[in-house]
Amino acid sequence: MDTQKTPHDIERERLQSIRKQHPCLEDKPDGLVGVLLNDQIKDFVSNHGLIGDAHDDCYKPAGYELRVGKEYAMCGEIHSLSVGGKIEIPPYEVAVIQTFETINLPRFIIARWNIKVSWAYEGLLWVGAAQVDPGWIGRLACPVYNLSSKTVSLSYMDPIALIDFVPTTNFNPNSKTYQEVPKRLCLSEYGAERLKSGVAGQLSEFQNKLARFDTYLMLLFAALTIIVAAMALMLDRGAFAPGSVWVVLAFVFAFFAFALSFVSHRIPGKAAAWKVGAGLIVGVTIAGYVCYTKLSARIRALESHQPTAIVSPTGPAQGRKSGL
Repeated sequence: MDTQKTPHDIERERLQSIRKQHPCLEDKPDGLVGVLLNDQIKDFVSNHGLIGDAHDDCYKPAGYELRVGKEYAMCGEIHSLSVGGKIEIPPYEVAVIQTFETINLPRFIIARWNIKVSWAYEGLLWVGAAQVDPGWIGRLACPVYNLSSKTVSLSYMDPIALIDFVPTTNFNPNSKTYQEVPKRLCLSEYGAERLKSGVAGQLSEFQNKLARFDTYLMLLFAALTIIVAAMALMLDRGAFAPGSVWVVLAFVFAFFAFALSFVSHRIPGKAAAWKVGAGLIVGVTIAGYVCYTKLSARIRALESHQPTAIVSPTGPAQGRKSGL
C-alpha cells in the first residue's frame, strides 16, 4: 500500500531527476578561470543545468539574479507563496526566503550570492554573502532583515539576489566531495520558523509598555480635570448662576475623558489618542475657565466688602474743639 509522500520525498525525487539528466561535472574545462561572464553562465545552464528555471531577463554581465520562490518563513511560521502573492516584512523583522531557481554546481565551481543593491537601499540586510559549495544541488535560502522603519514588500518571483560563479582548482579523487543530494531539503528541516528577530520582539515589548504608560498618563490628567472641576463647583457653592452650567459641562467632559482613558488601550491606532486628548483639552479648558472666573469673582467680592478708614483733614483738633 502506497504511503503519502512527504515534501522532503518530493523534493528529493525532483533533485535526483535533475542529477540524472545533468550529472555533476568533475573535469574542469581547460582555460576556465576567473568569475564566469554571462555567456559562460548561459553555456553551463544550457549544457549542464547550472541554474534550473533560469530566465533570460535575469542574466547580468557577470552573474544571475535569483528570484523569490514558493516558500518563506517569518514570525514563527512557514508560508507558501504563489503568483500574485507578497511577502510583507515589518520593520526590524526577519524573513527566511527560498529562491525560485535550483542551483546545480559542478565539482569545480563555487557560487557566491548577496542581496541586490536596490533592496539594500530599501533597508533589507542579507545575512549571508555565503559561499555555495562545489557539487551543491537544490534551492537556496537565507535570512533577510528589514532594518528600515517601514514595511518592505517582496512579490513572488521578484529578483532579490545576485549570484556569481567562480571556478576552483582542478577536482581530484582526494578532494572532499559534497553529498549527491543535501540531507535537508525543506525550510522546516532547517528550523527556519524558529528564527525570530530579537530587535522586533524588544521593540514590540517597548511599544506595549509605552501604550500602558500613555493610558496611565491619560488617567492622571483625566483625574486632574475632575479635581479642577470639583474645585470650581465648591467655589460656586451650589448657586444657580450662569457659571453653574459650565461646571456641569466640565464634569461631563472630564468624566468622558476619564472613561475613555480607561478603555483607550483597547482602541487600535491613533483614534484613542485623539479622542482622549480632545476630551482632556475641553474638560481642562472649561474647568480652568470656571475656576478662574469664580476665583476672580470671589476676590472682587472680598475687596468690595473690606472696611475703609476715613481720616478727617483736621483730625483730633476738630474733635477737641467740638468737645469745648
